[in-house]
Amino acid sequence: MHEFSTAQTIFDTVIEVVKENNGKKVEGLVVEVGEFALLNTDQVKFWLEVLSEKTIAEGMKVEFVKIPGKIRCEKCGYEGPLKPPTEEDILTHTLIEPRFSCLRCESMFTEILAGREVILKNVIITK
Repeated sequence: MHEFSTAQTIFDTVIEVVKENNGKKVEGLVVEVGEFALLNTDQVKFWLEVLSEKTIAEGMKVEFVKIPGKIRCEKCGYEGPLKPPTEEDILTHTLIEPRFSCLRCESMFTEILAGREVILKNVIITK
């Protein structure tokens, strides 16, 4: 139900923005979602559609923009993206427990710098 609570928070914020700006209708919104947010955007979109039924947000367009993940290695100081999964990773299901190893030295002592965010970036309204 992580997706439902995320959709509810987004929807509540959208309605607040519309009220603050004397809007009459929500035309669309843009949501940035981090690569590591573990969020199914199709489900979030579904719940936003359900929540917006018979409201000023009904029929709004929803766009999701991916924020790439970024890590820092505590061992060698590398900062950047993770290594993309290989075909072997996918076939052996090692992606179930993601490994955040350094691209440079392969250390597992890494810190996530970016990619967990869920940001309501833009709300398009008519007045």
